[in-house]
Amino acid sequence: MDSVICYLRKIQEEITVKNFSNAFIYASKIILGLWITKTIMSALGIDYIWAIISVVVVSDPDIKNATENIILRIINTILGCGIGMLCVWTLGTKTYSLLTAVFITTIISHLFMKKKSWRLAPATCIIVYMGVLVGEANNKSLSPIHLATERTIEIIAGCIIALVLSFIYSHISIRLSTKK
Repeated sequence: MDSVICYLRKIQEEITVKNFSNAFIYASKIILGLWITKTIMSALGIDYIWAIISVVVVSDPDIKNATENIILRIINTILGCGIGMLCVWTLGTKTYSLLTAVFITTIISHLFMKKKSWRLAPATCIIVYMGVLVGEANNKSLSPIHLATERTIEIIAGCIIALVLSFIYSHISIRLSTKK
């Protein structure tokens, strides 16, 4: 119980007007990104769930971090979708196919990706695999290539919107700080 109280006191000490202001700006950027993404994707008749998830996942108050997050998200998506698609194509939709896909994706992404970002590729691999299974269960013919392409487009769209907003917010922040 004492450790919880200490943790809450530490949080209380870190809440300042500046931190709150930064958090508010960051939250507004995410909300605006979600709204823009949903509006554009809906108007184009494209499912937007993975796009709005990507806006949240890659957004960061720092433009350099946001750019790095976006690049890593796109690479991990292509890797996870690609390996997931290949395993479904070559091995079918049996459990060993999923296990093989996740195993291969985890090794490749862990070896070549930065820190915690490597987890996105195996997760994306599972998403593609499960999407194919759900399609089969609902008697819908979802080819792995169609599903992987659809997911990749949705994720890249969300990343692009997050990147544009990061540049806009960064530019506004720079202009406001030079006026002071």
